[in-house]
Amino acid sequence: MERRNDPRTPFEIWFEALHKFCSGHELTPDEWDTEESVVFRQLAQYQRDAYKNLVGLMLIEHFVRKEKMNVVLFAPEAARQDVWEPVIRSLPDTAPSTEPRSPRCAKRSKRKSLPPSSAPCKRRC
Repeated sequence: MERRNDPRTPFEIWFEALHKFCSGHELTPDEWDTEESVVFRQLAQYQRDAYKNLVGLMLIEHFVRKEKMNVVLFAPEAARQDVWEPVIRSLPDTAPSTEPRSPRCAKRSKRKSLPPSSAPCKRRC
């Protein structure tokens, strides 16, 4: 057996071994919520739903306001009207638009007769 001179510290070797051991599977956010979180298990179902809605709203705000990206939200009609739209409308620069941006968008919205809340936004189509 050859002697090996390793310039790494014992901590670096331990950390690399730990990283290789744990790199097989990382918990998804939902797995962490249901399997690891102590608090999430104590929440009632309506509180769990509210938690996920708040996280979703924060993501929408981040992508629209900070990243300047468009976001598409798919939600049941009642949830969209009662939960999502009031909060989204209250955020600056995130209110759903009813005015199409280009003539092509106008044709598309007339053809499909979209409700005002799902019409193409002003920024992009």
